[in-house]
Amino acid sequence: MLHSATATPRDPRLDAAMPHLGETGIAYAVYGTLRPLMGNDHVWEGRAEAGALTRLHGLAMYDQGYFPFAVDAAPDSSIVVQILKPHAATAAALQRDLDRLEGVARPGRSGGLYERRAVRYFDQEEQSLRWAWVYLCTNPSRVQGLPLVASGDWCARG
Repeated sequence: MLHSATATPRDPRLDAAMPHLGETGIAYAVYGTLRPLMGNDHVWEGRAEAGALTRLHGLAMYDQGYFPFAVDAAPDSSIVVQILKPHAATAAALQRDLDRLEGVARPGRSGGLYERRAVRYFDQEEQSLRWAWVYLCTNPSRVQGLPLVASGDWCARG
């Protein structure tokens, strides 16, 4: 069963609780080639556990060819994500490697392919809202002309 959550904090009181970019050990919400059996799962295997699938609302997914882009969208739009829960001992290295894979610009620099953003999701095991990092396209104009993944599920695209 898929649960869903909003991709960006809507309540200003959540902003104070939002994790800082340097924090490690926070879950990841992955939607493309980082999902299990999708080609880049080797980056996190042995360093994180794959959790449940969930939907993040307020995001749309576009097919770039070999990998997807996710961007902010209308609240009724959503994408399917796999929750990855990093092991404490390897969380910092995992974050560094995921940032590198996703082309996240180093602090103080611009021009990265993706940005890492904190989002809320419903944790089925904990039965509560939790924070996760998700990688979103830094430049929404990159998706112009690309096919929308209407289902929001990279693994179920046609």
